[in-house]
Amino acid sequence: MKQGMPRFSNLPFPARAPGWAIALVLAGLPGTPPVLAATGTVALPGAAVQSAPQVEPDPLLAGMPDTFGFAAAQYQSLLERIRSGAEQPRTFIDGTLKRVGAKDWTSGFFPGSLWFLYEYTGDAKWKAAAQNFTRRLESVKYYRGIHDVGFMLNSSYGNGYRLTGDPAYRNVLVQGAHSLATRFSPTVGAIRSWDFGTWQYPVIIDNMMNLELLMWAAREAGQTRLRDIATRHADVTLKHHFRADGGSFHLVDFDPRSGAVLTRQTVQGAADSSTWSRGQAWGLYGYTTPTPHATQRRRPSSRPR
Repeated sequence: MKQGMPRFSNLPFPARAPGWAIALVLAGLPGTPPVLAATGTVALPGAAVQSAPQVEPDPLLAGMPDTFGFAAAQYQSLLERIRSGAEQPRTFIDGTLKRVGAKDWTSGFFPGSLWFLYEYTGDAKWKAAAQNFTRRLESVKYYRGIHDVGFMLNSSYGNGYRLTGDPAYRNVLVQGAHSLATRFSPTVGAIRSWDFGTWQYPVIIDNMMNLELLMWAAREAGQTRLRDIATRHADVTLKHHFRADGGSFHLVDFDPRSGAVLTRQTVQGAADSSTWSRGQAWGLYGYTTPTPHATQRRRPSSRPR
């Protein structure tokens, strides 16, 4: 286990313990340290015993060691299957492992998962594996053919930079953000999603997941243009993708010459009038990232119609 990264099951307080109790246990006080007893009381030097509210252990936290243990076994098995080649594993089809190249929208998920295993366990073997599979995606920093650059690079290089501080990872992320920004149209006010199909300028709700890369690069490299693009895209999505009931359309097609909406529909949901649950989650996530939407109350004219 890496120094400073205790397992949740070994923390010296129950899950969801009151914040003040946690702070006392972790920080301590001069003289006799406080004690969090099994009965849920805190004893302070020279102070009366205070009763802390009883809390039930969080089953999600309690199950994390087993979850990560199972994941480690699964990923070790995958690593043994793909000792050669430059591709990333994506899924199994009829028992056969399907691999994808760097330009597949899921290519960052495998190295990202390896980084999470390294973060949780502190085991150097996961770090080495994560570095290996992350390097395979460096070319994505110049890829302008899809909006999923945020998915691809944030999962891999983003987690790598967060955990190692390697400046080479930072450079890939910043360049990737600039490549993603080339898909933005000032007329439409949004980043184009796909270059295939019969649509004129398709923008799908999934695209909200890529704004995080733009906002991070704007702060990291001092590029206000990237922030402005992310904010404008979020505004346009809020206006045209969301219904009055809070549900969302999967795809909105725009006229690239005027910016007018041509059609609203679904590609992966049940029907054009339905809300595709995975896309809805991705859309909402985009508004929780550090954009002005996460910290400011939007004007009534910007709320879902």
